[in-house]
Amino acid sequence: MSEQYTIFFIAAIILYCTLMLAGLGAGFIISRFFSNWFDRFLKIRYLTAVRILLLAILVYVIFFSVFSIVRYNLFIPGMYDMGNMEQTVWNTAQGDVLRMTTQFPAFSRLHYHVEPVFLLLAPLYSFWPDGRLLLVIQTVIMALGAIPVFLLARYKFVSSATALCFGLAYLLYPAMHQANIVDFHPLALGSTFILFGFYLALKQKYFWGTSFFLLAVACREEFAVMVFLLGLYFIIIRRQWKFGLILSAPSILWLCLVLYFILPTYSITGSLMQYELYSDLMVADQGLTGSLVKNPGVLISALFQAPRISYVFYLLAPLIMLPIFAPALLFSGAASFFTIILRPELSLLTGVMHNHVSLTAPAFLSAIFGLAWLAKCLAWPLRKILTVSVSVLVTMVLFVVLLQFTPASYGGNIKPWGSVQERQTLDRMISAIPPEASVMASAELGVKIAGRKDFFNISDFGKTQVDYILAADYRSGMCPSWARGSYSCRDRSQEFTDRIQEIFESGEYWLVEKSDGFYLFQKVDR
Repeated sequence: MSEQYTIFFIAAIILYCTLMLAGLGAGFIISRFFSNWFDRFLKIRYLTAVRILLLAILVYVIFFSVFSIVRYNLFIPGMYDMGNMEQTVWNTAQGDVLRMTTQFPAFSRLHYHVEPVFLLLAPLYSFWPDGRLLLVIQTVIMALGAIPVFLLARYKFVSSATALCFGLAYLLYPAMHQANIVDFHPLALGSTFILFGFYLALKQKYFWGTSFFLLAVACREEFAVMVFLLGLYFIIIRRQWKFGLILSAPSILWLCLVLYFILPTYSITGSLMQYELYSDLMVADQGLTGSLVKNPGVLISALFQAPRISYVFYLLAPLIMLPIFAPALLFSGAASFFTIILRPELSLLTGVMHNHVSLTAPAFLSAIFGLAWLAKCLAWPLRKILTVSVSVLVTMVLFVVLLQFTPASYGGNIKPWGSVQERQTLDRMISAIPPEASVMASAELGVKIAGRKDFFNISDFGKTQVDYILAADYRSGMCPSWARGSYSCRDRSQEFTDRIQEIFESGEYWLVEKSDGFYLFQKVDR
């Protein structure tokens, strides 16, 4: 890792800590110098707090739904991952369960992840087969996570004001925003289900709690680890042996089934694709697990690098480090945490992309219970607890405003794909392709065309036959600002030129239309 990156991430750590301390200070200043307002807020009625929270949820849903749909209409999402997800849901709705062809020669989403929640989304998608529906569903479910956060905080502190602070803070959490603006992912739904499941379990509504935990597990295999660890929490910490076993035993069995049967069966190599993401940590012939067990120094040196430490502060500083005071609940996110922090892509550790959203539930559960533990140990009155809760909310606001952890911070998410004329041309070309036709397209053209049985990346030209090819002249300016200069945003203009020439020379396709840098080819009838 270069010295430039090290300095950048050290500066990020300092900045995160500064904002956290500023938020803490602001909370105490508000409680002291605005005591009349603070005392009135302390006595806020439950129904008033609920109305404010529901209004905030509505604002969140409207804003992020509109924002996501605008991105979709502007062709900003690409084949990865919006195209992947929409094609998987479309095929599942047609009865071809979890079929996904964008990673040829793999023909199933099960090559990558096990996400049975697609089976629940497919019937809804059948009523309106459009990727924008997935974006709205994602936004609504994510926003509803504020409700169990509110209820959990009120359960622990019997304070509507404190509960409201945590509920609003949840809607401002940076990892939430980043996941909500980067296409659709089943992973983004899981945290809400975990939060509802945990609250209902605390209220001894075990059937409904278990149901929500099952929904979380259906969102991706890593939630099986989270539910397993939460099951251990109920066994060891809360002494609820029966319920804990009901959670942990099936979860670990499901995880073993996924890791040792389902994923290897559908993998085109016979091994877990995810292991390839950590190749820099692996020693020859030892695999990932063997490398980390036999060479713990590799893991330790990786964890204590500045980017990894910075990532910890990115997750916990907005919650003023409260999660560290409830380590058992924080540890429930261990699997998700390590799958991210050990990845070699440093851009992930800045908080962009969707990967971090699964850590939202462990972060807020441990923050609420961490504050409760501190309050009990230090005999804090309710006023002091509210002061800390206000500090959390202020810190979230500082992170959002000053660090711009908002849609605007993700440069590529607000920059349209080309001009209005280019997008109109693209819409016209897509409408000319029959819905039942197989299509091969540039990765940048992953939306509005993915709802079909066979949809391939143009990089796979020559490996499989399709009815139509839609190619786009690559524009480096379409890359998000944080990714420019990276491998994925390299200049591919020559690659595009070579691909078009290859299509012409094959003699298998004729040019239907060329306009504004787009090429539409159709297979020649023999």
